[in-house]
Amino acid sequence: MVARLDSPTQKKQDNLVELVNSFQAATKADKNIFSSPKNDRRGYAHSLFQYPAMMVPEVQKQIIQLIKQNDASVKEVLDPYVGAGTSITASMRCGLNATGQDINPLAVLVSKAKTDLSWSEEELLASFDNVVARAKADKSLDVDVEFPNRTKWFKLSVSRELSKLRRAIQKQPNRAIRQVLWVALAETIRLTSNDRTSTYKLHARPKDEIASRKPSPIQVFQDIARNYVVDLTNYKQTLETEGLIKNGKYAGKVNILFSDTAKGIDSKKKFDLIITSPPYGDNLTTITYGQHAYLPLQWIDHNDIDENIDAQVLRSTQEIDRRSIGGKSATRDEIEKKIKELSSRSATLKRTFDKLKDKPVDRIAKVIGFFEDFFVALDKITDSLADNGYMVWTIGNRRVNDIEIPNDKILIDALKSQTVNLIIEETREIHNKRMPRKNQTSRLMRSEKILIFKKS
Repeated sequence: MVARLDSPTQKKQDNLVELVNSFQAATKADKNIFSSPKNDRRGYAHSLFQYPAMMVPEVQKQIIQLIKQNDASVKEVLDPYVGAGTSITASMRCGLNATGQDINPLAVLVSKAKTDLSWSEEELLASFDNVVARAKADKSLDVDVEFPNRTKWFKLSVSRELSKLRRAIQKQPNRAIRQVLWVALAETIRLTSNDRTSTYKLHARPKDEIASRKPSPIQVFQDIARNYVVDLTNYKQTLETEGLIKNGKYAGKVNILFSDTAKGIDSKKKFDLIITSPPYGDNLTTITYGQHAYLPLQWIDHNDIDENIDAQVLRSTQEIDRRSIGGKSATRDEIEKKIKELSSRSATLKRTFDKLKDKPVDRIAKVIGFFEDFFVALDKITDSLADNGYMVWTIGNRRVNDIEIPNDKILIDALKSQTVNLIIEETREIHNKRMPRKNQTSRLMRSEKILIFKKS
């Protein structure tokens, strides 16, 4: 636990002391409060889709509550890397207005499905039943989508059933419900494609396994429908019990945006609290969020996600990851210059580059590319934080060629120069965050840091 009380007034110092004491008391009462090894995996509609490296919503809620209890002025929350909407659903449990944005269209869809609750349980159930009935009655053999290597990833029988489900979903009149149905289709695709479910990278199953499998997307969709209805209605009922549902909708304001954080925060407002869990490194060599989204996004109507999604986002299996943080690495000619520029933002990063100097150039270039993009985004994020506002970063480190990249310390350095100072530091063990331990170029840690900052 770290507390840095540099506020110019005694009152502000006292508030910070109270906040630090609250966190100390919480961890003393429950040493696993931020690791949450026994959390309900279906709470907060968390299990709708197996999105990579999801944060635990109960952990985010505990953090938000502790901050809110000590500072009643916190009203507006931002997650600039919204992912599957974990921070947003946690913010809703605390009665706050929330904004989230992401460059991955599938993340935007999943987050919207969890947070737009403008439907009744009866309407949601009826729509699932209607889609299944329409799909079963559809006698067409047409395949509605075409993209490179479709036959590699989907058997013809699977493509035909997915097309029937797609046509049936498009006929549903309620957009909020269609978004839930599209997420159910995305999960169906994950389970019925020829892609292995054991990795986030696209990796075809062995040919003999593909030949022996006979998945039915319509049946899978029908099987998962009940859990979707139960989980979403349970979450909505929890909010209703807490007085947070008015006229059938969430009482606060939630806005989920398809947007690149490196290009700015798509909001004119200032935020009292920014809470997020960013990527550990570039997607291509850490967690391939974009590859994981590639197959589902071929079948989903993008107009039901965001009208600003361009068709080029799916021009290759790696396009989303290339558009994400660190997607374009530095060239050999740029390396020395960029190391000097980035090192000026963080002494820790400078020492890290010194350790990497004898490693393969392509690995160094990827680290440079990641931090170059990350610092650009960090400046945009910091600009959107209100004076005296809070930042909460759950961040992990990784190893590149057995050299640790200390993302936590680099972040602390970079924010200090913008008068955003660390006040609390906690370590959480990773129990229920589904993510790879290693790949060809980097190895991820099994713990993360929760870093809480306050803007002076």
